[in-house]
Amino acid sequence: MNLKKIIIEYLGLVALTLVYFLMSSVEMERMLVIAVIELPITVLYVFFVELYKKHKLKTTN
Repeated sequence: MNLKKIIIEYLGLVALTLVYFLMSSVEMERMLVIAVIELPITVLYVFFVELYKKHKLKTTN
């Protein structure tokens, strides 16, 4: 995956979550927390997995 694509998708999800948060109440507050806390962790995880794959390819060749 392209890092720029991941960041754009993440920002889109955060924007959507903020819209829902403004429209609704407590239920969407949980979604906001999930978006702010869990998505960056997911993005970092995917990023490091990609780095590991590239490193592994370099070392095997």
